[in-house]
Amino acid sequence: MARIKLAYIGGGSTRGAGTMASFIHQGENFVGSEVVLIDLDEERLQIVKTIAQNMARARGLDIKITATTDRRAGLQDCDAVLSSYRPGGFEARYLDESIPLKHGVIGQETQGPGGFFMALRTIHVMKEIIRDMEEICPRARLFNYTNPINLVSEAVTHHSEIETYSFCEGPIIFNEHYARLAGVDPQKLDAVSIGLNHGSWSIRHQYEGQDFIPILQAAYERMRTDPSVSHATLRLVELACTMESLPNEYFQYYYFKDEILAELQKNRPRAPRISWLR
Repeated sequence: MARIKLAYIGGGSTRGAGTMASFIHQGENFVGSEVVLIDLDEERLQIVKTIAQNMARARGLDIKITATTDRRAGLQDCDAVLSSYRPGGFEARYLDESIPLKHGVIGQETQGPGGFFMALRTIHVMKEIIRDMEEICPRARLFNYTNPINLVSEAVTHHSEIETYSFCEGPIIFNEHYARLAGVDPQKLDAVSIGLNHGSWSIRHQYEGQDFIPILQAAYERMRTDPSVSHATLRLVELACTMESLPNEYFQYYYFKDEILAELQKNRPRAPRISWLR
């Protein structure tokens, strides 16, 4: 059991409530701990705080949950800092996705020029966070969950002594997705992936002790004649079968560049379609 103080930067974000639900699900391991939610938006911050407090209370957990818009105050005496924020909000994401398309380049929030736009904004904010941590809680560990994670991690680890861990759920989600597409139990898939964030692929893929790729290849042959299976799904499974590995979904932006670009130019960028989440 770990008794810690965790600062969650971006605690009022669209991920905030779900992240706190996951933390509280593991709450027995953090009895006596405090989570301080930090965000620029006071209204959303209070909503996530209330939801998190109710979840903790419902499970009878001794976990203190506070909230503040003052980052430096929230970092006081912290053992760990979780960062998950989107500088510029969905308005900036729309620009990340739409500007490259005007120049005949894929517009995507973490890949290509759009990803680099986001990296510049994110790293600018991260520099301030790191500066505050070095001064206020230099022994705290930073757990970065802010995209584009690979570029942010490079910036932090090359220029600060703050102990940093970066992570993404992609390799877990995408590998399990392949199992579902193959019609087998995702919980029985034993897969290990390597690579940078949003550019990972499996180096082990066993299903009940057997190579999973032949299972997926057989499923692909069935899927090819099924009109209910989308072209995007077939494209990704075909890539996996060809690679004989389980690639991250973002590989499509490299291996099907022209096709993806044409689709993105025909459809609206994703940001306006999910902006209701704000």
